[in-house]
Amino acid sequence: SQLPESIVSRQLNLSHIRKIWEKIPLEERLLLEQKYVLDWSDNELASMLGIQPQSVRMRLTRAKRKVIQLMKEQGFQISEWL
Repeated sequence: SQLPESIVSRQLNLSHIRKIWEKIPLEERLLLEQKYVLDWSDNELASMLGIQPQSVRMRLTRAKRKVIQLMKEQGFQISEWL
């Protein structure tokens, strides 16, 4: 059973993450969701986008950096999420 404080803290974090997620351009959000939520391979993403798998990895890197930067700007401590 989780403590009420833990539940509230988790909900606040999710709320902040939603706000950050909305600031990310749609194309980058979709790419991150397809990779990390839907578990698509780089080859599947490359085929869908009509690009090379190396380009997929570069786009993912840029998108993740943007998320991390936005999280830092909102006061998140990245070390808490690792």
